[in-house]
Amino acid sequence: MKSAEIPDNEQLRLAKLHSYHILDTLPEKEYNDIVQLIAAICKTPIADISLVDENRQWFKAQVGLKDQQTSRDIAFCAHTILGRDMLIIEDAAKDQRFADNPLVLQNPNIRFYAGMPLITPEGYAIGSLCAIDTKPRVLSQEQKDALKVLAGYVVNLLELRLRDRKLAERNTELERINNLKDRLISIIAHDIKAPLNQFDAIVRLIEMDALDEQERQESFSDLRAIANSTTTMLENLLQWASRLISSDSIKIRDILFYSFLQKVTAEIQSSIGQKKNTIEFDFAEDCKISSDPDILHFVLRNLIVNANKFTSNGTITIGCKKTASETRISVCDTGIGFDTKQIVLFDPERKQSSLGTSGEKGSGLGLIFCNDFIEKLGGQICYDSQPSKGSTFTIILPENDISGEPT
Repeated sequence: MKSAEIPDNEQLRLAKLHSYHILDTLPEKEYNDIVQLIAAICKTPIADISLVDENRQWFKAQVGLKDQQTSRDIAFCAHTILGRDMLIIEDAAKDQRFADNPLVLQNPNIRFYAGMPLITPEGYAIGSLCAIDTKPRVLSQEQKDALKVLAGYVVNLLELRLRDRKLAERNTELERINNLKDRLISIIAHDIKAPLNQFDAIVRLIEMDALDEQERQESFSDLRAIANSTTTMLENLLQWASRLISSDSIKIRDILFYSFLQKVTAEIQSSIGQKKNTIEFDFAEDCKISSDPDILHFVLRNLIVNANKFTSNGTITIGCKKTASETRISVCDTGIGFDTKQIVLFDPERKQSSLGTSGEKGSGLGLIFCNDFIEKLGGQICYDSQPSKGSTFTIILPENDISGEPT
């Protein structure tokens, strides 16, 4: 027995076959009808649609066969895909390539084989449409023509399947973007409009000269605080929206966590110092984790800013613990804490915002954005808090096995 050679374009051929997502699917009437029609036209007891995978041939539809697949090493169709023309074996027992093939010597006892390669629009032969008999025979020209035409129809079905799948994926993506748009509109309508209205009301009072000097100075401070909080909200909103809109934006890298966190905390060191808080790292300097640097930067910055907001003259500790399956990053503060039974986080419909220890305002959106990002990474954020004892937020990330230059 001579096994078929591997096509020169094998990897591209397999990629195209797999793109159809057809292997190991349930029977479908359209394909079953084709093999029944071929068996009737060619007057053979066996007909099948064979798809040649890396190590096997799998039958999408068949008549007269019991097995759903066979090894590629003994598959007649593995020879068929080496060419573009029909392969006809009038008597396998007299063909040196197949005479001692188990499919000839044993069930299904193949003697006659006719296979028309299934050639995709790109030119890849992914399988064949076959007519098989247990005795030698010859096909008429009309039977050969029918085999060619119906093989083309099988490819058309596969291409239609691929287009339908891509259309469904696009529809899913459009639905996701549409839902994101609705969330953005909701945020703009409520969380951005409110501070702008407040800003406008203060400006009107100043324009009307309705405030004394002390009230004017306090109003300017309020305006500055509103502008700062709104700017932060918009920056978070833009980062969140741009990353969620892009479905292929995840870029996992090795991260040297100590130096990475130093950069994050340096950006907000001024506000941390103003509240007389200190930052501590509770992990080894050579700690290395795998994640998306941009997303992790966004999330940790927001969690540390949030801890600083509710802490004065205290400590914010960032920890990191790794196991074989996950990485846990914690942001723990000694601030005012909150009652977890009364305050619900991460729910856009029930978002709440409290004043910080220095009267800082917020929208409650930062944590929601953080949660969305971590879920995009396949992880989750957990939290624990007690009034007057502080809070701990823990990021749980699945371990990623990658190699590359550390960030």
